Amino acid sequence: MNWLKENKSFLVVSAIFLIVKFFLLNTYFFWDSLVIISRPATYLYDNGLFSLPFPVEFGVAPNFPQFYTALMWKIFGRTLLVSHLCYLPFVFFLLFQTYILCKRFVGREFLFLAFLFVVSDATFLTQTLGLYADLFLMTFAVWSINNILRSRRLLLTVSLFLLSTVGERGMLVAVALTLLFLVVEYRNGLTFWSSLRNTILIFSPTLLCLVSFVVYQKITTGYLLLDNSDNSDWGEHWRLVDFQYFVKNILVLGFRFVEYGRIFLWIAFIYLFIKFKKNAVEPFLLIAYSIVLGFLLLATLPWYNPFGMRYFLLLYLLFSINLARSITLVSSQKKAKALLLILTIVLSSCHFFIYPERLAQSWDSSLAHTPYFELRKKTIFFIKENNIPFSEVGVSFPLTEKCSLTDLSNENQQFDTYNFVRNKWIIYTNIGNVDSPSIDSIRQQILVQRFEKNGVFFEIYKIK
Repeated sequence: MNWLKENKSFLVVSAIFLIVKFFLLNTYFFWDSLVIISRPATYLYDNGLFSLPFPVEFGVAPNFPQFYTALMWKIFGRTLLVSHLCYLPFVFFLLFQTYILCKRFVGREFLFLAFLFVVSDATFLTQTLGLYADLFLMTFAVWSINNILRSRRLLLTVSLFLLSTVGERGMLVAVALTLLFLVVEYRNGLTFWSSLRNTILIFSPTLLCLVSFVVYQKITTGYLLLDNSDNSDWGEHWRLVDFQYFVKNILVLGFRFVEYGRIFLWIAFIYLFIKFKKNAVEPFLLIAYSIVLGFLLLATLPWYNPFGMRYFLLLYLLFSINLARSITLVSSQKKAKALLLILTIVLSSCHFFIYPERLAQSWDSSLAHTPYFELRKKTIFFIKENNIPFSEVGVSFPLTEKCSLTDLSNENQQFDTYNFVRNKWIIYTNIGNVDSPSIDSIRQQILVQRFEKNGVFFEIYKIK
């Protein structure tokens, strides 16, 4: 009972997340999770958990979320409900680790509002409560940070290893947090060589995972890390950018850090930094933020590969905790609570933001996309009701995947990709982030049906 009373902030926020999760149980794999989780997990489910290597066209390497999802399907059945429920333990573990991190830097009298503020980030909530791999990445990353702060070296070895099993970005963040451990060890008074020895011991299992990944890639695909050849569907994404595109990436990066209400967080931070300087930045959080940012910049700015908000989710969390701490240190209790509440409302309202259709949006970074699932069903029903063959309908991602991979149904129909010569029909939705020339071409066709809800729309066109 004492534990429940002392941690009621965690319990209340977890209850809120559980309620929101209940209303999302009818949602399914969406956006990149189709490629990262559903497609390879279904392959493992159909062919056996150790049926490796993956087909080359998958374009992904085996990782923890895929195996875990396939295993849960094997045990409990391949359904949406099972998928959501088997992710719930990680949701609560991530929330608890985030709560512990907040508790370390924020006073008890502010803990509930500070914790609620930190987890109200639209991308954090969406990636946590949906069927996304970043739930696992964030779980193991935040757990690793807490293990560093608590000097739990054995658990840190485990958490870093698990983090490195969550795809290439998980490996990158694992290396970044290993460097953070080295810095913390040195700052705690150890000599550099003692710090380095401890770090090597901690990092050894993670290094084994990294080496295994590289060897697997080389044996199964012929390349070491990234396939940038013309034969790969992702080849052009993994080539070094020219100067003009590098500048574009910098601008996109800047936009990612102020989107979805985060500009107001930066305004608050800059004000606090100008006025209070020392109290505006917590040293450990600054070091952690800087190291992770440096590694993520290496994985984003030099490449043509587009990057969404979820790439920087750990940075958003560290920044929010630092801001919450600063607010509670330099403001009166009444003002601090009021500001935390206002910022929480601002971040929560971002689930209702819909960009103009010609401006690409990170749809998997807020719940603004949730009408997509209902509208997709209506659109497919229209296609079937009018006896239109799926093969004659052109679509854009994420509609390009098989129905069975998207909603876990038994239907294996698959739409065609956009081709105005081959297609007889077109399905256009603003969820697809279609480029302007394609939109102009689509709008010249005959509009037959339109479904819309809360700013998300599907349009069905017949080719002239």
